[in-house]
Amino acid sequence: MVSIYINKYLTFMLMQDVYGKPVACAGNIRINQGKITEINNSCGHYQTTPDQLLLTVQYFHAHGLLSENIKITSYGSGDNGSIVESKLDLSTIINTDIDAILKKYERLPDFNNSLNINV
Repeated sequence: MVSIYINKYLTFMLMQDVYGKPVACAGNIRINQGKITEINNSCGHYQTTPDQLLLTVQYFHAHGLLSENIKITSYGSGDNGSIVESKLDLSTIINTDIDAILKKYERLPDFNNSLNINV
C-alpha cells in the first residue's frame, strides 16, 4: 500500500507500508479544492532527488490529483554542492520516459498499489 502523509505544515512524504523506511519522495505540497496546485522536493531530512519528484508528479498525474496550473519546483545539488532550483513544466514531466529514470536506480518502491491519502 502506498500512503501519502501530509502534516499541518503541508510537508508530504510518499512512502510504502510503514514509517521509518525510505520514502519515494518528500517535500512541500499545496492542495486547493482536492487538487495539488504546488509541489516541490524541498525537505531537509530526506533530501529527495529531482528524479524522485518527477516520478511522484507522474504518479499523481496518472491518478488525476494535479491541478491544470500546477507549479512544480525541483531542488537539487549543483556542481559545487550548492542548491539548484528549477521550475518544471508538467507537459515535459508527463512525456519523460520513466524507464530511462528507473534504469538509474536498483530499487524503487512499488507504486502499483492503491493510493491512500492521510491528512
